[in-house]
Amino acid sequence: MLKERDHIFSTEFTHVHYCSPTNVETSEKDKHYAEELSKIYPHIEFHLGIPNYKEILEEEGKKLIILDDLSESVLNDPKSYQLFAVGSAHHSCSVVLLAQTLFLKSKYGVAVSRNCSHKVVFLDKGHLLDLSQLSKNAFPQQGNIFYKMLCWIEEHCPHIFTPYILINNSHLSRIPSNMRFSTNILRDPQTKKYLPIYFEVEEKK
Repeated sequence: MLKERDHIFSTEFTHVHYCSPTNVETSEKDKHYAEELSKIYPHIEFHLGIPNYKEILEEEGKKLIILDDLSESVLNDPKSYQLFAVGSAHHSCSVVLLAQTLFLKSKYGVAVSRNCSHKVVFLDKGHLLDLSQLSKNAFPQQGNIFYKMLCWIEEHCPHIFTPYILINNSHLSRIPSNMRFSTNILRDPQTKKYLPIYFEVEEKK
């Protein structure tokens, strides 16, 4: 994501904050990961656990906060909910939450999900109920629509290591609601070009 930030994001970030449950800079297991992230974005700042949002939001310029493997803490934290609901939009801040599931039992999970402008969903055949629920949220009459998309990607896009769908929920998007689903959004490793694939969904009544 950070490698392709100039293509994925419409803004250039002055500050990037990476937050995780372990100290990736000192952990023997994760130190190489921190080193790779620093090569990609030299000014990245690492945080252990949920950071001090107030300090970050007061920084000058555009901010990006990446919350990695902190979903249980984030989705039960009122300050994190406020960040998604109000803080990010009012303080030039983008927030990325990396989670194993979108349906973790929590205080603010539903509210946070509704405030996400985009979601990226990967094919995990061990959690198809989550995928079905997500499909029903978007298209109540088609509980397997996202699974069908991911199976199509698995069959027709072998270069995509793990099939995924980008779901565009942004109220600012000009794309029709039934075409806000895409894949292959990153640079093709051979052609070095961007050739996104869009899915059109026929809404059943």
